[in-house]
Amino acid sequence: MTAPWVVVATMAVLLPLLPRGRAYRPAIWFPWWWAVGNLAMFCAWSVAKPNYYLPCLPGVALLVGIEWVRMSQAAREPLMPWSLARPILQFHWVALFVAALVAPVAARQVAPHLLGWTAVFAAVVAVAVVASAWAWRRGADAGALMPLVAAWAVAILIGYGGIMPAANATHSHRNLATTMDRLLPPEARTVMFFHEIDEGLWFYLRDRALVPVPGSQPEYNDGLDLYSELRSGPPSRDPRRLRDVEQQIFLKRQDSERQTLLDWIARPDRVSSYVLLRNRDYDRLAPALAGLATPVFREQGLKRNGLVLLHVDPQETVAARNAEDRRK
Repeated sequence: MTAPWVVVATMAVLLPLLPRGRAYRPAIWFPWWWAVGNLAMFCAWSVAKPNYYLPCLPGVALLVGIEWVRMSQAAREPLMPWSLARPILQFHWVALFVAALVAPVAARQVAPHLLGWTAVFAAVVAVAVVASAWAWRRGADAGALMPLVAAWAVAILIGYGGIMPAANATHSHRNLATTMDRLLPPEARTVMFFHEIDEGLWFYLRDRALVPVPGSQPEYNDGLDLYSELRSGPPSRDPRRLRDVEQQIFLKRQDSERQTLLDWIARPDRVSSYVLLRNRDYDRLAPALAGLATPVFREQGLKRNGLVLLHVDPQETVAARNAEDRRK
């Protein structure tokens, strides 16, 4: 997330702890804790996604700016020939310039539809590198960073203004939320979901509550729950034994998930008759749901987990089906 400033950002983490960082204290501790304190907290969590760190990136930007200015000043100090500041600055300029030259060639091979946007960004970065090096030779410190910051601002505008909107149809939940608002009756203010769904639907679905089917959500996520169950079992270093145990846990969990959904469908006090499942979960549970729930809408052709919206049959139908199953 700090590319292309990863070297500078890493050095900035150590800045307030070194003797030369005394000149920046105590003001530097605010961005330092913003960036490093939250990073340490997320690393200690049992479950943390990289995108949780996004609100901390302004703190990283402040640290990078401070460290860049310090290196710019140190790179022209005649009494510090051993300093790594000049090579690090030169590395960033050369790496960015080479990346700008290579990017259009790579885009032409990998993503030809993005060649135009890539060429624009590459040209901006190349000009920014030249302007940054020229500004530094003219005595600018913070000014030498400004062209590079401007180039990355252009990259954000290109990415979120030109490239990403075209991908919304296959990645976002906007269309699903619009379709649900059209299909669901006004009185259906609560929609259940089974197991788990992506967070994006909460953003787009207005005036309706998304509630998990009781007992269906993993404690953290499937991977960590499976790992916890494996660790709670007898220790084994045999890979074949571990695979067998993992398969047994997986099958047992599938049986439990199916029964959890069926128990919720059979409850007379259900607060909703609509439930969302991931496509793969529905494909697995479809035989058990026959005669109990009817698909209302199913997403197809997406680059994320597609969802199925089910309408659970009236309670009388469910009760009759369960009574028939018990007779069999």
